[in-house]
Amino acid sequence: MGTKAEESKVKTFGLRVLTAINSRKVRLIRWLIQIASFLLVNGGLIGVNWSLGILPINQPAGAPFTTVLGAFDVFQAIFSGGLFPFLVFGVTLIIGGLFGRMLCGWVCPFGFFQDLLRLIPVKKLKISKPLNKGLRDIRAVIFWGVILVGSFVGYKELINQSVAENFGVFAQQPWTPFNPAATLFVMFFYMIFWKQYPGGSEDFAAGDWSFMFYFRIVILLVVIGFSIFIPRFYCRYVCPIGYAMGFTAKYSLIGIARNPARCTRCGDCEEMCERTAMQVPILDYSYQRVRDANCTNCGNCLDACPHGAIYFKFKG
Repeated sequence: MGTKAEESKVKTFGLRVLTAINSRKVRLIRWLIQIASFLLVNGGLIGVNWSLGILPINQPAGAPFTTVLGAFDVFQAIFSGGLFPFLVFGVTLIIGGLFGRMLCGWVCPFGFFQDLLRLIPVKKLKISKPLNKGLRDIRAVIFWGVILVGSFVGYKELINQSVAENFGVFAQQPWTPFNPAATLFVMFFYMIFWKQYPGGSEDFAAGDWSFMFYFRIVILLVVIGFSIFIPRFYCRYVCPIGYAMGFTAKYSLIGIARNPARCTRCGDCEEMCERTAMQVPILDYSYQRVRDANCTNCGNCLDACPHGAIYFKFKG
């Protein structure tokens, strides 16, 4: 009896939250949540202790103030050690199945950073739908490339023929050296506060691979440049953890739907998504649900619709 009552309260609360979000003030609510999430995820900045939690967001495990671990960093480390990261993989798929890629749009620190870059008043580049769809495959190449390297390194560990030294910094986390979030939130911190850069501290651990040091900075600058002209460039075409969440995100309990009685197919929703988010072809999907692996449930399309035809839907 008590359990049913509790379930009813949870469901009622969830519906109230969706009703509030559907009031067409999504962007304001999301900005507030993104700011709060950034402070909580980097809780060391405000005195919050490390929680040992794992979330499918682009938060480097080495970030000095982090309270949670980015799932893909943990995934790489465990996998290259010869074990399968069941917990990390399960958390990623379950969260994707419940909320879609909502954490990408509402919680991820690097996603928030890209949203700030998008505010720079320059004309955004228009990407054709076929090209947009093709560029998404970059994420798949990165994800399966990491799986391939991790599998090889992990297998060698299992049979006591370690090749970790041969792979060097790429052995445990093949993608992290290329991850612009790791450069921004980790390497830059070491540079500014601990002078960890070539020619800086005598204890600079990476002094013998200064090329990679500068290469990482170049990658970050390239991603920043593209993100200014293509909103959420990294999320759209590069992020491997976003790709992994997409396996179940298309079937999530919470997603975007359209009211056929109100929708005139004017295209304002797709235009807004292209200018501010992930360029999801909303009108290509049925009214019941937008089942797109790239949709972050940011709600920008909801605010953009002049007819109030778009709303967050639970189940269905």
